[in-house]
Amino acid sequence: MLAIAITSFLAVGCGGGGSDNGTPSNDPPASDTNEPPIDDGAPPVNDDPDGQQPGEELPGEQDSDSRTWVPVNDSGYRGELTWVVDDNGVFRQTAHVSNRYQAPRSYAHGFHRGSFLYLREEDPRADFDFSTAATLGDEQGLGVMFRYQRSEDGARESYYRVSMSPRWGFTRFEKRVDNRWEPIAVRNIGYQPGDEVRIRAVGHGPVVMVYLDGEAMFSHYDTNLTEGTVALYSQGHATFRDVVIGDAPTEPAVVVSVPVADSVSSHVMREETITVRAHVINAPGADVDITLNGATPARTRDTHGGSTFDAQFDPVTTGDHEVVATLRVGGAVVDSHTVSNIGVGRHYVSVGDGVTVGSGDEYRADNVTADGRMMATGGMQANLAASLSAADGVPVTVFNDAIPSLSSAEASHPNFTTNLLSRYTDPMRSGDAYRKGDVDGVLALFGATDVGTGLSPAAFEANLQTFVDAVARFRDVHIATAMPVIPPTGDLSPGTIDSYGLNVNYIQPYNNAIQRIAAGHGGTFVGPDLYQLFRDYPGLYDRSILSRSGDIAGHKHPNSLGHAMIGECWSQHLQGQQSCSPAFLLDNLTHGLEQNVVEVGGRYYVDDDNASVRSVPNALSGGVWVMTRDGDKASDAGDAVSFTIPATSTVYVGYAADTAAADRPAWLAAFAPTGETIGTDGGADLALYSAGYDAGQTVTLGGNRAGGVAGGANNYVVIVVPQ
Repeated sequence: MLAIAITSFLAVGCGGGGSDNGTPSNDPPASDTNEPPIDDGAPPVNDDPDGQQPGEELPGEQDSDSRTWVPVNDSGYRGELTWVVDDNGVFRQTAHVSNRYQAPRSYAHGFHRGSFLYLREEDPRADFDFSTAATLGDEQGLGVMFRYQRSEDGARESYYRVSMSPRWGFTRFEKRVDNRWEPIAVRNIGYQPGDEVRIRAVGHGPVVMVYLDGEAMFSHYDTNLTEGTVALYSQGHATFRDVVIGDAPTEPAVVVSVPVADSVSSHVMREETITVRAHVINAPGADVDITLNGATPARTRDTHGGSTFDAQFDPVTTGDHEVVATLRVGGAVVDSHTVSNIGVGRHYVSVGDGVTVGSGDEYRADNVTADGRMMATGGMQANLAASLSAADGVPVTVFNDAIPSLSSAEASHPNFTTNLLSRYTDPMRSGDAYRKGDVDGVLALFGATDVGTGLSPAAFEANLQTFVDAVARFRDVHIATAMPVIPPTGDLSPGTIDSYGLNVNYIQPYNNAIQRIAAGHGGTFVGPDLYQLFRDYPGLYDRSILSRSGDIAGHKHPNSLGHAMIGECWSQHLQGQQSCSPAFLLDNLTHGLEQNVVEVGGRYYVDDDNASVRSVPNALSGGVWVMTRDGDKASDAGDAVSFTIPATSTVYVGYAADTAAADRPAWLAAFAPTGETIGTDGGADLALYSAGYDAGQTVTLGGNRAGGVAGGANNYVVIVVPQ
């Protein structure tokens, strides 16, 4: 069989369910329920819990060059689902599918089901070489599937899948057999929207190998799932070009399976032993030399008839390590695989709802760690890892396994914990009866979803107790206090927030329940006090996201700086601090404004998502932005913006650059022009003026038109840079 480049194909349209008026409906199908599946006592692998249903084949397939690609909806999405292929052979999936409509969410989102397009073939492929250049279209995910099998009645399906998600920050290699999921390997790197990654999968007998951007990444040995077809997988707006399917290569190759590059192992730190496994193809009778930091083990063990080689090293200390597997045939080196940036340190998994996912985090710069181990587009995880690693002097990684709108009821289902921890179990320790997971602890934050549904404190406590009972059997669990809901307008003093109805009736009783559970359960700890943090600094909320609970509205999602502070508070908690002490936050900020971090492409007003930053002078690096409201540009107040400086700082005012001197308010004269400008799109460029302030000083600024002047065409913003 020759390699075939898929060039001119079909245009595949997949129509979803519709409403009576002809518009697509995103309502879940009538068969979906919010009841979790029955725990049948099956072995602790990842059950697919939505009724054990495979993906739904959809109409719209077409033939081209005797080939048929079949679209499958593998989520509960019921809007229009479309796969198209242009004349250049570029595949595009054009809908934001995700799997947010499938119930129960905790399982559908945990497996990141979306849609896929599989190649229908008469004869399944045992050996293959499948590659494509894939581009992430949004923050969801994409990937490839291979050795895909589907029963004739459509009731069961099996496959391997390599997937990556920018939002959750992962690259996973996993296997689904008869609708049951089994993790193989995972990295804490999710690439970024717009990035193109070349994915290549090779199957040869029982061995499969995966390459990303030309570098060997994953491998696996399996005698059960040994044939099938291939598929392209997308959760939203993914593009695949240069799709090529051909025979397996004949050249010898070696790929390390365990450990994975850029990973961090915590059990190695506890046990001081690391086991390396490498898989080989096309090299019968070959030898594999395995080294750790240049040292060889006592012996290398050959298993599976020359397809698998294991080596054990001890003692292994904390820090960064490198593994090299060298394949020799007749004494000559024919291939090698170097796995670098292997960390022995601390590894955590974070769970929760949309807050932990990263809703409201628009600042990507702090979602990539300097050591290259973590890459996502939102959330507190990278901030936590960077802070804790710097403090403890060991590699740290934190996985984001949160789920939008996750309720405490969903988290309390017994399979939730099994699915969660098994995803991070070292394959070399998969015989562990407890499936403990290679993690030091689970970091949990609940409450935002439950307050939105009006869940009673008693039900919350019962759900959380069940969750803790399950997790704490295997690993420590740390539970942060639930964050307060703040009123959309008016006074935001701590006393007002404390007395707000949603906090009195729900959040505060939730937090009392957390205290009781932690006090009565070994291995369970009250995490950082996020209630106090956000009560004292309500300017850390994203004011553009307004949530409702019945007839009551409020803000409960952090902005980008709020997420960074959550990470810092988690770090301080894991270092043993009893209270959270943010390094640099503005006190007593005028109610209704935000303090935030802003980068190129980000919004800089509270009330205008269309105005974004185009360029930022270096002088503003590390600064906290006071995001004002452009709707207040007509203000002539004498004290429109006020805050207190926590440390000696330079305060910059960005004022509409084309404003004549006579039209600028008198209070701006206290700030010296710097000659630098913030470039913007959707608003006036902002000329920078600066003044120095000492710790503890209060800054009070008037309105854009204070004193009756014409003022700037848009409102000003403020940036505070600590010295």
